[in-house]
Amino acid sequence: KVGMALTVIGRTPRGKSLKRSGARPGDRLYVTGRLGAAALGLELFLRLHGKSPGKVVRLGKAERTRLLQPHLYPRIPIRLAIHLAEKHLASAMIDISDGLSSDLARLARSSHVGARIFLDRLPLVRVPRSLERLGLHPLPLALHGAEDYGLLFTVPAARAGRIPRSFRGTSITCIGEIVPGQGVVLAGPE
Repeated sequence: KVGMALTVIGRTPRGKSLKRSGARPGDRLYVTGRLGAAALGLELFLRLHGKSPGKVVRLGKAERTRLLQPHLYPRIPIRLAIHLAEKHLASAMIDISDGLSSDLARLARSSHVGARIFLDRLPLVRVPRSLERLGLHPLPLALHGAEDYGLLFTVPAARAGRIPRSFRGTSITCIGEIVPGQGVVLAGPE
């Protein structure tokens, strides 16, 4: 087996970085992309290569390529992160590398706040029926699937109107809000 580890180090001009610790009650909570897409691609990859228990999946080449893409070639919205920082739109930010549930909990802890997610607002990965029948469901993938490398960020309510629905081909979705207290609450429709 061959393994590889990669570390990227960079610098941000003093006072220009967006940290996890800036979220405040009342801020809106946003994510980019479709949550769970990379986790779905990983599960498909493992099943196709006999590395995961479960039935082998039969998909057409185009569909297989589309589903594997987010895992094998993640698109990291760096330009959006820079835009949000330069325009002073976001109050806190973290990438979604360990899954929404883990990374949102980190952001909330760092900011000493809680969060409320509206489940009906989550931009869920589209799972083909053949894969859903094998136990791969959009909501668990969205909440706990790792390596999406999208952004999770907060925006003060007064600036929320300045956040577009997409930026250079990257979709942006408001999924909830920052609340006083601790922890993350999953809520049904508003």
